[in-house]
Amino acid sequence: MSPFFWTTYSLLWILTFGLTVGVLLLYRQFGLVEMPGRRRMSLGGLDIGAQAPPLALEFLDGSGESGLTWRASENDPGSSSWLLLFSLPGCPICEHMWQEEDLRELPREWGDVNFVWVGAKDLPAGLAPDGWLIANSADRSAHYAMDVPAVPFAYIVSKTGTILSKGLINNSKDLGGILRPKGRRLGNLEITQDA
Repeated sequence: MSPFFWTTYSLLWILTFGLTVGVLLLYRQFGLVEMPGRRRMSLGGLDIGAQAPPLALEFLDGSGESGLTWRASENDPGSSSWLLLFSLPGCPICEHMWQEEDLRELPREWGDVNFVWVGAKDLPAGLAPDGWLIANSADRSAHYAMDVPAVPFAYIVSKTGTILSKGLINNSKDLGGILRPKGRRLGNLEITQDA
């Protein structure tokens, strides 16, 4: 057979392979469009099991701390896991959650977890939830570093900085749901979603 035949034959298979990959990606995109919004948002953000980046935060409790760096080791008894709840000004769900009584109960129920509400510039009106650390990321750099796809969005991060769980949060029940044990253990908390 001639070289022209082999050249065109090879190009045909390369084109066929490229079109097959394109069609599969198109089907994937259709699937994401048809997926319910809550599930699609829960796929966003940093992956479970990934290392969380250091966060530049201004804690508003007067402690003078200015960030989270995840330097603890697994054997460090003085360290705890962190629940980071990200919010933005003007978010009606965030403002409603700020007032929920159940939100105040979670820190009492989960004593080995540090609860941090991460806002951006303006926090909701009213008293801060009891037991929560309030942090500010005025330039939203913490939101960008954690790749927050929508608010309110929560991450559970181990004391060493490994992301244990994440999810879109609509109320304190959702927040409690990502803390509840569901099978596998990583650090001092249970993973609640499949990686």
